[in-house]
Parts: sequence; structure tokens; C-alpha cells
Amino acid sequence: MISALTFAWLCLSTMFLILWLIHLRINNAGIVDLGWGMGFIMLVLIYTDHFEGYYLRDLMLISLIVVWGLRITFFLIKRLAHERGEDGRYQIIRQAWGSHIALKFFILFQMQGVLQMIISLPLLFASRSTLPSIQWWEITGTLIFMASFFGEVLADEQLHRFRSRSENQGKVCDSGLWRYSRHPNYFFEWLIWVGMAVFSVGHEGGWVGLLSPVVM
Repeated sequence: MISALTFAWLCLSTMFLILWLIHLRINNAGIVDLGWGMGFIMLVLIYTDHFEGYYLRDLMLISLIVVWGLRITFFLIKRLAHERGEDGRYQIIRQAWGSHIALKFFILFQMQGVLQMIISLPLLFASRSTLPSIQWWEITGTLIFMASFFGEVLADEQLHRFRSRSENQGKVCDSGLWRYSRHPNYFFEWLIWVGMAVFSVGHEGGWVGLLSPVVM
């Protein structure tokens, strides 16, 4: 398991190094967001390849994470392409940090990799399992994941439609799911990892995966 974790961390660290170098070139730290979906795709492929788990379980894990990861990556690419300038979050960070911005952003990028290693713990423990059949908690976790995935897609689409209207510039979205929460997309993102934690909880060491939604 240590070798899998070491290799996974090296891959993540390299990916965020590349994203950091791109950020220096385009002067936009928002590029780090692309590492979110891509990073988890990388991790699930590494874990399922390294451990000799049940093939159907591996297929379920890969299918769920790859579909979710690609969806969120393409969504973020589209958002970056249409944004004028850097996301306000990162502009605030630049102003607050003052000097040595490049080094501080390098640390920030690498810390996202550390965060993703922790959040991906359910993927690690589920992929290690050799139980020769799909268990009820895995089905439950999959259903939670899928419901959350569609909720996240709906929330992102509602926000995109709201922001695309010129009369809504500078306003806060308060329609659809956004009427009930300031950040329904983040809620469903958290719920996705609740689903993954449930998916892995019955496997050996799987209870550690409960850290995933806690950290989220």
C-alpha cells in the first residue's frame, strides 16, 4: 500500500507542478481547479491498477470517478475560457499574501494534492478489497454518489444560465437549487464523497475513509 500511495503522491505532485508552471505563464491561479477532477481520475486508476481487487468493484469505482471527474474538468475548462481575468478568490489571496506570491502559490497547489490524497481514502480501501461480490453498502454508496452527481450537474447548469444573462451581472443567484442554499454545488460535491465513504466503509480499514467527507 505504501508504494501505491508514494506513486500516487508523486503523480499528483507532478501534475500540480505543471499546473503551477502554467499559472506562472498565464498569471491565473484558477488553473489549479483543473487538478481536482483530473487528480481523482489519476488516483482511482493508480489504486485499481496496483491492487488485485474484485474486477467488478474496480469497474464501478473507475466508472463513477472518471465520469464525474471528466464532467467537472470540462465544466471548469469552459468556465476558465469564458472568465475575464482571474477568479476573485485568487485575486483576494494575491492581495492578502503580498510578497513571494509564486512560492506561496506553489505551496497552495501542492497542498491541494495532499488534500486529494486524504479525500481519496475511500477509493484506496475499496480498491484493496478482495471480497468476490458487490456488497449492499457499495450499492448504497453508489446510489448516493449518482444522486449527488446529478444534483451537482443541475446546480452548475442553473448557475451558468443565471450568469450568462447580462441583467444578472453582479447579482447573487437565488433561483432553482440556489434558492435554498448559497452553494448547492458544493453541498452535492460533499455528498458525492459521503457516497464514496459509504461505498468503502464495510471493507477492511474502510472506516478510515470517513475522513473524506469530514475533510471536505
